[in-house]
Amino acid sequence: MASLTTVPVEIVLEIVKYILDENLRLPMVGREAAWVLPSESKILTGATPFRKSARKRGLLGEPVEREEGDSDEKEYEKPCCTLKALRSTNRFFAEVCRPFLYQELNLILDMTPGKWKRARDHFIIPQWSYIHVISVYLDPPYPLMDNRFERQAKNIDFLLTECQNLTTLALYYRHPDPCLDIIKDSLISSIVNGRLSSLGFYSDRLLRDSEDRGSTIVHGLGDLLDALVEDPGVQKRLRVLDIVTEHVPTHTFDAIRSKLTNLTSLTLRRSIGAPWFLHRVWDLDQRPRWANLAGLTRLQLGNFEPGHAAHIPPLVGHFTQLKELLISACGNETFQTVLRPQGWSTQPDALCKKRQPLTSFFIEHMDDYELYELGLIPTTTLIVTTVKRHHLLVNLRRDPEIFPGIKVLRLAHIPPSFKRGLEDGDDTSGEKELQKICDGRGIEIRRDARPNWTCVCTSEEGF
Repeated sequence: MASLTTVPVEIVLEIVKYILDENLRLPMVGREAAWVLPSESKILTGATPFRKSARKRGLLGEPVEREEGDSDEKEYEKPCCTLKALRSTNRFFAEVCRPFLYQELNLILDMTPGKWKRARDHFIIPQWSYIHVISVYLDPPYPLMDNRFERQAKNIDFLLTECQNLTTLALYYRHPDPCLDIIKDSLISSIVNGRLSSLGFYSDRLLRDSEDRGSTIVHGLGDLLDALVEDPGVQKRLRVLDIVTEHVPTHTFDAIRSKLTNLTSLTLRRSIGAPWFLHRVWDLDQRPRWANLAGLTRLQLGNFEPGHAAHIPPLVGHFTQLKELLISACGNETFQTVLRPQGWSTQPDALCKKRQPLTSFFIEHMDDYELYELGLIPTTTLIVTTVKRHHLLVNLRRDPEIFPGIKVLRLAHIPPSFKRGLEDGDDTSGEKELQKICDGRGIEIRRDARPNWTCVCTSEEGF
């Protein structure tokens, strides 16, 4: 094994990264974090870092001698056992693997003051420097107990101060009044100093129940967002922002669009809508507010009430660098579909003639007429889930030029009931016709897409 030290560092790092299965990582801010709680996913840190025997186990599941009655030992060593095994090979791999074991810190689990103290006492200065990603609650699990909110905020403030290489922070909340003033200065400082570039705010209630239509206003969150947006250093440094909350004030939404000019990724889920925000996304008075976000490469608009389907193509036309788009609005508006003339995609004013195709266009919870309007957008990969089965097929029949440039169509797995029908020669699901249309356009169908969330707007089985 000693000869492995002569292998180029790049190759060694590729080996380590290969071992780090993506399924074992925390949900990524700017991507799946808007839909999944970390506690519901497998994580690199070895499931829960704190359990009954945590007195002798490190925060990230470091090996310790087994305690009597410790029946769940194996369960907590499974997620990163391969990386740990590689680390124990020799000193060389121990040094290489150690930073990867400490890259992500999942503090979504209930954190009592005693557990926080053990976490702080366990780490030494180099280990804090390995941490790049943290997921943590803004509020404690038991809000009625004395000064728990303030303690939790101080713990987060401590993390922001100690983790000098922190790049990504996901902040979750359960209650409408987490203590935010304490962390404001250290949060702004982390961004301004060029360390923290990805930030997300997430409602626990919304992530657990996408059908929850509550309109809870989180006291202080709007003020914290305002402070972030108004800081010149944040405006310059922040690259990725997720807002998955019940409500964001209209003036804050306007400021985000007009002042965070260096954002490359913006996610908005549920946060914008009635009764506070009554505009549509590309109304005349809204267009100037999007003007400064020309650098966006990823835009996710989930449960987005202002997302009028006819307004999305011109919005995409404005974001010339945009590569990834997710849109869902649950068919909250109706309008008369005006059929496009044959050959529309070859006209000089067609969107596909003005910009390059998106690399990925994810559509969820959209109705028949909405799919048709969105079909103006060019994309190489189209991902469609939780859309009523016949709506996609009808639009592919209706417009042979829909979604110009499409090469791959990703759909959910065929429901068992339809699969049995296909085996019996029954095509009531339209599966064979869909395949025929796609073959004619040279489109590859992949059945590997997964919906981000479910909704009553798609009550029947869909693509």
